[in-house]
Amino acid sequence: GLSRAVLENVIFCHQEESSWPLQDAGSVKKRFDDIFGATRYTKALQNIKEVQRDWTKITRDRKADADLSQAHLDQARKLGGQKEDRERIAKELSAELETLDSKLGGINDELQKAELDLAQYESCGIRVAE
Repeated sequence: GLSRAVLENVIFCHQEESSWPLQDAGSVKKRFDDIFGATRYTKALQNIKEVQRDWTKITRDRKADADLSQAHLDQARKLGGQKEDRERIAKELSAELETLDSKLGGINDELQKAELDLAQYESCGIRVAE
């Protein structure tokens, strides 16, 4: 039931290598990591940090996309409102134009009648003061 690292570094350690706890910090850390299986734990922590960085980046990118989409939606709504206002104004102006056209048609008819009456009076020799 013992791990290979415990057997090699503790139980069956040669006398020349028995002073390994007094060596430089890097090699001591490596031996302790081997003994206690910390490399798997360290790799798991590194993996968690990497996944967290990736998710943070994805979240930041998605938030930027959402903000951009919201800005586009707001702009589209604003332009839609402006379009409706301009269409309403165009309808009002068209109705006013039709009203003025009909009035103008009536005035033109009256003008033609008045010109005919004037021509008849002038043909009869009656002078009409202007």
